[in-house]
Amino acid sequence: MSVFELLGFEVSDARRALKKSGVDYDDLTSAISKKNRADRALARQTRSRKLPS
Repeated sequence: MSVFELLGFEVSDARRALKKSGVDYDDLTSAISKKNRADRALARQTRSRKLPS
């Protein structure tokens, strides 16, 4: 489920609104996914460093 769907928007509505602003929906969702993966990887690294040896 996308953020847009959580806010009650249909994907087609989000695509249309973003397109008016010059933003590609697929590029945006891809960038958000990459950021989320990087955030999770960083959180895993941080947790592993804090574990007692």
